[in-house]
Amino acid sequence: MNELTIREKIHSLIHFIALAGTATGLTFSKAVMSLALVLGIVNLFATGQFKSIYENLRSSRPFHLIALLYCVHIIALFWSHDLAYGINDLRIKLPLLVLPVILFAKPPSQHQLKLLLYLFIAGLLTTTIFNYLAYNELIGNYKYDDIRGLSLFGSHIRFGILVAIGALICLYNLVKHDRFKALHLVLFIWFAYYTYFSQIISGNLALLTGIFGFIFFQLFQKNRKVAVTFLLLSTILPLIVLSYFFLSPTQKIEVNEQDLPKETIEGNPYTHDFVEHRDTKGNLLYINLSDKELKREWAKVSDLSYDGTDMKGQPVRTTLIRYMTSMGLMKDAEGFRKLTPQDIKNIERGIAENEDGKRGLIARINGIKYQLNNNHEPNGHSLLQRVEYWRTGWNIIQFNWLFGVGTGDVQLAFNEHYERNNSLLREENRKRAHNQFLTFWISFGIVGLAIFLYLIWYYLQTTLKKGQLIGFVFMLIACSSFLLEDTLETQTGVTLFAFFYSVFLLLEPRISPRT
Repeated sequence: MNELTIREKIHSLIHFIALAGTATGLTFSKAVMSLALVLGIVNLFATGQFKSIYENLRSSRPFHLIALLYCVHIIALFWSHDLAYGINDLRIKLPLLVLPVILFAKPPSQHQLKLLLYLFIAGLLTTTIFNYLAYNELIGNYKYDDIRGLSLFGSHIRFGILVAIGALICLYNLVKHDRFKALHLVLFIWFAYYTYFSQIISGNLALLTGIFGFIFFQLFQKNRKVAVTFLLLSTILPLIVLSYFFLSPTQKIEVNEQDLPKETIEGNPYTHDFVEHRDTKGNLLYINLSDKELKREWAKVSDLSYDGTDMKGQPVRTTLIRYMTSMGLMKDAEGFRKLTPQDIKNIERGIAENEDGKRGLIARINGIKYQLNNNHEPNGHSLLQRVEYWRTGWNIIQFNWLFGVGTGDVQLAFNEHYERNNSLLREENRKRAHNQFLTFWISFGIVGLAIFLYLIWYYLQTTLKKGQLIGFVFMLIACSSFLLEDTLETQTGVTLFAFFYSVFLLLEPRISPRT
C-alpha cells in the first residue's frame, strides 16, 4: 500500500469520525459538536482535493440553496445597527454552511450514512434513559425546577425535536425491512413514550407531524388524490377538535354563597371571592380561602416565599390555591396539612393541579386550556408569552416588511416595540418571535423569507420525487418546530437542521420513487 493510499484512508477515517462526533454530539454535548465541525472542515481541506471539492459543491443544488440562505444573513448585516450581535449570529449559524460543505463536498458511502444514523440513535437512547432515570430520582441527585428540566444536556425544546426525529428514523427502519425490526419497534415505542412524558409541545407536535407525514408519503406513492384528501383531513379535523377543546368555555360549577362556611376551624374568616377564576374542571379558585393560615403553614415546609414565585415564575400563592382546589381541599390550615411532601415539591415546581405531575402531555394540554381561559397575565405562561411574541413580531413586520431590520437588530426591534406597545411582559420574558418564519421575515424582509420557503419547498418536492421517505418526514418535522420556535437561532437547532438536511438527501431511498 503506497503512501498516497494510506493518506487517503486516514483522511476518510477522520472525515467519518467528524461526522460521527456531530451525530452523537447532537444528543449530549455542544462542545463535541463544535470540535467535530472544526475537525471535519480542517480535514476536508487538508486532503488537498480542491478540484473534487469544488466540482461536488458546484453540482449540488441543495448546497447552493442553503449557502444562499447563509449569505442572506451576511448581506443583511449592511443595514444592521448592532453589528456585534449580527456577527455573533453568523458565528452561531456557521454549521448551516459548514456541515453541508463537509457532507456534499465529500459524500459518505451509503453504509457510513446508515451508521451515522445508528450512532445518533445510540446517543439519543443513552441520553433519554439517563434523563428519565435522573428525573425520577433513580440515579444521581439533580435539582429540577419543572418537567422541562428533564433534558439535562441541552435545551428541552431542541432535544424534544431530536427525540421525534429519532422515533421516526426507528419507524422508517421498522417499515422498510431493516434488520433488527423488533429492536426498532421497541426504540420507537420508547422515544414516543419519552416524548409524551416530557410534556414538550414542540416535541409532541413534531412526532405527530412526522407520523402524519409518514402516512401521507406512503399514500402519495400510490394515489395522489387519496394522499391530498388525507392531508386536508389530517390538518383540518385536528384543528377543529383542538380549537373546540381549548376555546370552549370551561363548564362552571355553580356554588351558593349562602352554603359556604364563614370561618375556619381556628376561627379565622374565610375569603369567598366569586371573580371568574376557575381551574380546568370549572371550580372557583378563590373560595374557602384563608390566606393567613396558608401563608403560615407554607412557611413551615418551604423555602419559597408565599408571596414570591415558584420555579416556573408563577405566583406561589396562585399555584398553591389551584393545587388545593384540584384536590377538593379547603384552603386553610386543616386542608394544607393533608398535602404530602410530594405535593409540596410539585407546587414548588409550578405544577398547578395534583394530577398534572403524573399525566405527561395531558397535563401540558390542561395547562394550555387554563392559560386560554385565564389570559389576563401572560408572564410565566409559555403559550400566552408566545402569543405576545407573535403579536409583537407581526407589528415589527408591518414597519419592515420589505428588507427586514437586519441580522443584528431583531432583539433591538422587539425591545422597542415592547416598550411602544406597553407590553405586560416582564423584562426577562421579552424575547424574540419563537417562530422561525416570522424571524426570517423580521430579519431579512420578504425576499429572505421567500428564499427560506423555497428551500423548504424544494426539499419536500425533491424527496417526494426521489421516494426519500425519511427526508420528507424530517422536513415536515423541522417545519412543525419552526411554527413554535426559533429553531435556527441556536447552535443545536441549526446543527441538527444542517446535518439531517444533508444526510437524508444523500441517503438513497429504500423504495422506488413514484413515476
